[in-house]
Amino acid sequence: MKASVWMCLVSLAAAGPVSAGMISHSDSISMQPTDWALSLSVPQFNPALGSLDAVEFQFHGDMNGTIFYENEEPAPADVNLLLSASLTLQRPDLTTLISLAPSHSIMETAPAFDGLLDFSGASGRTYPGIAASDSDSYVTLPMEDLSPYIGLGNVALPCSALGNSSGSGPGNWTFGFLTNAAAEVTVTYHYTPIPEPATFAMASLGCWLGARTRRRFS
Repeated sequence: MKASVWMCLVSLAAAGPVSAGMISHSDSISMQPTDWALSLSVPQFNPALGSLDAVEFQFHGDMNGTIFYENEEPAPADVNLLLSASLTLQRPDLTTLISLAPSHSIMETAPAFDGLLDFSGASGRTYPGIAASDSDSYVTLPMEDLSPYIGLGNVALPCSALGNSSGSGPGNWTFGFLTNAAAEVTVTYHYTPIPEPATFAMASLGCWLGARTRRRFS
């Protein structure tokens, strides 16, 4: 009897604990003018793989654009300009998962108005090709509902980008912004795999051998 129990224990130990599994999917939204509201879509977790334990989201946002201004004051003036975008990734129920705010600031003294509203010359400037990025991540908490991420289809994650630029300076000046934004998400499913059939076969074989051994010595 002891030999039988021992063989079963050895076979189960040989099977060992099931290692945690991970599988990742990505989707992106190309660079385009703000404001926009679209969706990122990734495959759901296939329940045939095992039990879903947590979902990890890695969210990345890029922004590029142009800042332009003209000081129309008769004297030099300080100007402060911020090119910024707000990107938001949401759950399927429209609650916020991650918010990003890539931005780029310019602070300088602009000479007195040169008489031409052309965003160049002595009193104006145009800054094209400004770029910035931001990233953040989130892992679901144990009490969160993971059911929207489980299935054989896709899960849609609403994503939006808003131009959030601003400027301050003298009373008489003109400024503007052109803002574009792009987004990318990588969703990683952390799960406990279903043991392979070979694992059960190994355990069963060990118990069978144990039973044979017990009968042989009885």
